Amino acid sequence: MFLRADESTIKKLMICNEFVAYGYPSKRMVNELVRKRGFLRKPQEGLIDKKEPITDNVLIEELFTEFNEKSEGLGCICIEDIIENINNCWKPDVAETFEEI
Repeated sequence: MFLRADESTIKKLMICNEFVAYGYPSKRMVNELVRKRGFLRKPQEGLIDKKEPITDNVLIEELFTEFNEKSEGLGCICIEDIIENINNCWKPDVAETFEEI
């Protein structure tokens, strides 16, 4: 799980400090986590969203179509784009886009 390091998050982390590893993840770590344990929620009409593993780029393109149409060059069309956006989410110029995703 990736969380923004604000004051309330840090207080909560201090409570469970012995059981949690935290810090800035490397690009390699983000890559491994997304590829091994990455899931997307696929909306279904009248039903609860279905949780699907990230297996191919077609699923990503399908679920991010609306976002890709309105973003200028920051779209997600493949798993590498998702990894890159997660890895760069702390940068001020991309933080707003990350919140939307």
